[in-house]
Amino acid sequence: LVVLYYAMGGLNWTYKSRFLTSHLTCDWNRGFNLDSDENYMFGVQCADKEQISYLFMPGNGLRGTLPMELGYLTKLTHISFFGNEIKGTIPESFSQLTSLRFLAMESNLISGSIPDWFGSSYPRLKYLALGDNYLTGSLPKSLSQLSRLEEVALDGNDLTGSIDVFEGMSKLRRLFLGENNFEGTIDNEFFGGSKIKELDIASNNFEGKIPSHFFNDGHLQLLDVHNNKLKGPAIPPLESMNVRMQFYSAYENQLDSMQGIGDLLSLTHLDLSANSIEEEMPGAELAKLLNLNYLFLSNNPFLKGTIPSEFVKLTLLEELSLQHTHRTGAFPEFIPLNLTNLELLDLGKNDLEGTLPNHMNNLKYLEFLLLNQNQFTGTIKKKFNGLESLQMLLLDQNDITGGANHICESEPDNLKVFSTDCPAEIECKCCKTYCCGDSYTGDKRESACYDNTELVANFDLDWVMSFSNDAGYERDDFVFSENLIFRPASSDKD
Repeated sequence: LVVLYYAMGGLNWTYKSRFLTSHLTCDWNRGFNLDSDENYMFGVQCADKEQISYLFMPGNGLRGTLPMELGYLTKLTHISFFGNEIKGTIPESFSQLTSLRFLAMESNLISGSIPDWFGSSYPRLKYLALGDNYLTGSLPKSLSQLSRLEEVALDGNDLTGSIDVFEGMSKLRRLFLGENNFEGTIDNEFFGGSKIKELDIASNNFEGKIPSHFFNDGHLQLLDVHNNKLKGPAIPPLESMNVRMQFYSAYENQLDSMQGIGDLLSLTHLDLSANSIEEEMPGAELAKLLNLNYLFLSNNPFLKGTIPSEFVKLTLLEELSLQHTHRTGAFPEFIPLNLTNLELLDLGKNDLEGTLPNHMNNLKYLEFLLLNQNQFTGTIKKKFNGLESLQMLLLDQNDITGGANHICESEPDNLKVFSTDCPAEIECKCCKTYCCGDSYTGDKRESACYDNTELVANFDLDWVMSFSNDAGYERDDFVFSENLIFRPASSDKD
């Protein structure tokens, strides 16, 4: 432990946890629990006041390479070093830590490959988290020996090859492998018979189709397969209603249908944006999903149609994105009257027309309202002042006229981005940075706006580290800072 202190910049740690003091080594801790129901002391813990069993120092400013001397602590069962600045490779001396049950070193600067000895050295390992590092290479076959694994997080690395080593692990419940370069074919054999509850293989190179057992087996609660090369329907034929799946993200694939989506009765999050769905928007099916908080269908070539009136039933919606989905008709009155929990509403890049409704002030929680690139007319209603949480308002590239200074003067002053067609069409003293001018080639509107870039919202969610049974996803911060959204739309969405 003394070597650890000096090798990893102990003088600058956030919490020194009584390291190198006169206290007993087993008392080198900060003396509080992280979770109310878990006994994880910050620093060192001992199982029997003699043998060191826990090293718990997440986000503590550890900097440098892991010293090989840690391998002498052969009774260690838990190591938690996530959220530091640890660099270098995993020391070979770690192969001596054969009692490990919990190893969490995600969000560091660790490089190299996962060692071949990994699987044979940790027969008791239940929890493995090495995500958000710089690991490379393929997964060693020895990982298949980790028969007690319950949770694995290797997301956010540069790992390659197959993930077959995790198939057949009967105790595995959470598997997070997103944002790597894994590849393979997803078919009816892919993790067939597993009891995984949460599966994230997003942003890899998987091909194939969504298999029916993902939904029919009744185990998966969370499925994230976005940004792969998947084709076919988003929902294969189901044997019965699915009441387990809560989170389903499959955006940026080549899926061509969402028929049957109404059978996933417990969904709270659905994202099928940026696919190839060319059919009527299934309003009646979606209206069955009464628990939906997040619905993203943007950038799909749906058949032209209005915003489905059945959405009036989705009163728990917090975020709704229908950008670039061939929506026509008027702005539905039911949105401000019934969907009053909305925080984000994106209807941009459609053919919506008419005036904006009079009841927008009902949307007390609305932070982001994107109505740009439509055919709205009329004026900006005074009741827009009632949108007290509003941070972004995009009205540019419409046919709205009149004044907007009342928006600039509204209280509280939360508005950070406000774009309109000015000064020719709208008088707006606070829109100078985000004024857009209209020009036409025939009937086609060509607007000089945002330096010919477009606004891009980040709908990703982050996996959350936990030391109880509540690990999972949470909403990432909205990525709406100028340097991220005022950029070419073809840029990577980092």
